[in-house]
Amino acid sequence: MSQLNQHELESIVRMVVDRLRDSGAASVAGSSPAVAATNQITTSNTTTVPTVDLGVLVVPTSPITLDDIEGKLAGIHTLKVGPRALLTPAVKDELRRAKVVVARGDTPPQPLQTRTGSTIAGSYNVVAIGDKSSIIKSVAKQISINALPTSLTMLDTVSQLASLDTNQRSIWCASRPYAAMMAIGKAADSIRTAFVQQASDLKQAVLEIQPNLLVLDDARWSGYQVGRLIHAWARIGEQGGSK
Repeated sequence: MSQLNQHELESIVRMVVDRLRDSGAASVAGSSPAVAATNQITTSNTTTVPTVDLGVLVVPTSPITLDDIEGKLAGIHTLKVGPRALLTPAVKDELRRAKVVVARGDTPPQPLQTRTGSTIAGSYNVVAIGDKSSIIKSVAKQISINALPTSLTMLDTVSQLASLDTNQRSIWCASRPYAAMMAIGKAADSIRTAFVQQASDLKQAVLEIQPNLLVLDDARWSGYQVGRLIHAWARIGEQGGSK
């Protein structure tokens, strides 16, 4: 009999817990604080814009398996979970390797909200290769994301970005980011561009030039990270870019 790998073992764990939850036969399912925390994340009007920490990954489900964190730990320092969420041994090993700490709370942090409702004002244009745009949209749910064509040449992409309203914000996940910066500098004076290599660069870029375009190295930024970056950019916009 062959041994099961970690993904197969974790799939079995999740299947068993899901079946118990559906049948209501176990407290892990019916009264799991992690599940309750998920139900408490609701869209509501608020007068406070919560702080968005790009280094925190929120996983409100339980049990938490490798599928929940795989490909999402780059740039992450804290995993936020429910107070009694179950983490599989493989997840704990992966968190140790990535030097990510686990923070437990009564409820996961609230999604980013505006002062007026559930949708953040304004829209963001994204040039992203492959399925990255759909991942970005799923992460930045409260924000209007407009996916721009990716089949254009670099110069055509620059022309398209230059034709947009200068008050609109755009993100270009470029496979050749330095060449993209050069092309923008030569062809589009109306675009205020910042090359962001890590999340911590964003606030300084906003303070110095109030960019309307961020260029990212496509190979270094996952769709999840770009979605979180858009959240942070929106929050800075809500604060007027000076705080």
